[in-house]
Amino acid sequence: MSKILVRLAILALAILLAMPASAAKSTIVHLTGDHGQSMNDYLKAQAEIFNAQNPDIEVQIEVVAGNYLNNAQVRMASGLPIDVLDSTSTFTMLAHMDQLLDLAPFINRSPVANLNYLPSFALSTLTANGKLVGLPSQVFPQGVMYNKDIITEAGLPTPKQLGEDWTWSTLETMAKKLTRDLDGNNAIDIWGVDFARNLNRMDAAIWQAGGALYDRPLNPAKSLYNTEAARIGFSFYANLVKNNVAPVKGVSLGASRNLAIYLHGQTNWIDRIKSSMDTWEVSIQPKGPARRGTNVAFAPFHIWSQTKYPEAAWRWMEFLVFNYESMMKYAIATGRLPAFLPALQRMETYLTGDAKERNFILDFRNVALDPDNYPRYLTAAQSTIDSIFSKEWSKVLSGQQSVEMMLEMMHPLVQAELDTVNKE
Repeated sequence: MSKILVRLAILALAILLAMPASAAKSTIVHLTGDHGQSMNDYLKAQAEIFNAQNPDIEVQIEVVAGNYLNNAQVRMASGLPIDVLDSTSTFTMLAHMDQLLDLAPFINRSPVANLNYLPSFALSTLTANGKLVGLPSQVFPQGVMYNKDIITEAGLPTPKQLGEDWTWSTLETMAKKLTRDLDGNNAIDIWGVDFARNLNRMDAAIWQAGGALYDRPLNPAKSLYNTEAARIGFSFYANLVKNNVAPVKGVSLGASRNLAIYLHGQTNWIDRIKSSMDTWEVSIQPKGPARRGTNVAFAPFHIWSQTKYPEAAWRWMEFLVFNYESMMKYAIATGRLPAFLPALQRMETYLTGDAKERNFILDFRNVALDPDNYPRYLTAAQSTIDSIFSKEWSKVLSGQQSVEMMLEMMHPLVQAELDTVNKE
């Protein structure tokens, strides 16, 4: 009998040793930034569903409350587990360092992943060194927010009503009629138009003029600040201020009736207008000399190339990005626009709640679907370039220098910054 037991024990041990390594549970750490409680709750809820459906994988969601990039770098350097990330800062850094997993092989053999389900222009900013290294979680466009009541009271059509006639020229004409000094004290009470003062939103006008600020969206190598399109685009904004239809320093968008049109509104600004007694709507960008369009951010999911479990990490990302129900829940929970086109295009079928908020989100959905859109530029030199631009742009708006002088000064400085980060 003892010999039989020994043989059975040996047989059991042999079976265990012969079992594939994949039978062991793979633990995937998804390091997420502090994107808000609704986003954190969504990821944790989806992880529970995924873990139940995939008993061989356990996804753990870890939320970083402080500096996300620094936290990720410390983890990588110290050998702490990290697999999936979702911050634009880590995506830019790791793509530049060629430390992101190429997702193309996984997509090619996936029965559900299809790049046609994602915005086509997103792929150019998610591709580095010939590899597809990220997938978009959301689309974050800039829409033209306008006070419908102020425009209607002035006897003017809204941007939506203008349709194809919604252009730079029409905007400039409308802004003159909408800018008003109500009490005759030589101070503007209602500005016709306003715009963002930060570079990564203002570059829309350069795009609409037919150009771009850089040679490529992800980790660019060449400055295009010395082009005619850059001059035309920045002059468009400068002339709005020069013609006294836009303020020098900008106004606060909110409940007060101090502004008719804002060019660079964002989807997360619904709280700014909820308390307004007026009706606010959102439209696509006005058409410039060449086209419409705005830059769109994606907050890409990406996988560190040093992950111990690439297949498991991919299955989790695939579940998040290419799953209609997952993306639908994402939109409902966070109020953000899903990048998965089947969910984005059908948002009116599942969005509920307050009509004002629902219409606001659906308006931005239409902005996100504008075929003239382009991806937001991502470079490690961005903060330095922003600092240079902010200082010089304020001089333009205050009349201390021309747009041409600013661009002549900025072009070599921007090129030097790009050269520096691309050598690192």
